[in-house]
Amino acid sequence: MEIEKKSLANLYMDTKNDSSCKEGSLDFSSLLIIDLIVNAEAQAIIKKNFLLGIENSRIQVNNIKI
Repeated sequence: MEIEKKSLANLYMDTKNDSSCKEGSLDFSSLLIIDLIVNAEAQAIIKKNFLLGIENSRIQVNNIKI
């Protein structure tokens, strides 16, 4: 059985859009934690892309023949 992977931001939006959930059921600290995790995920993606860019630059420099 495959488990669907969702980010916390998506779970929050699902909860927010679900009419059976009371509005404002998440307190402020929960929102801060979600915000921190989403930002950490974004920073990890940016760092990965940055490191890939450096590696690609190294490959290009190594391929230059003088």
